Amino acid sequence: MIFKGNKKALARALFLKSMPTRYRAIFREAYTKRSLESAAHCFCLACINFQVDEIKKCTSLTCPLYEYRVIENV
Repeated sequence: MIFKGNKKALARALFLKSMPTRYRAIFREAYTKRSLESAAHCFCLACINFQVDEIKKCTSLTCPLYEYRVIENV
């Protein structure tokens, strides 16, 4: 993969490669959909190091995305 001058695409590709395979589709969807819900879900996943059960236990009340956590399907 060659990214000529596109730092955002390179950063995303490297990040996707470093995460567990099962979450890559969710992040790709967030990158293309540009919805707040998808972005918040992905941020939470990355924040808690892809430990899905920890999203429900989140205590970061000062996080701006706290109210947007997607916990129904966790």
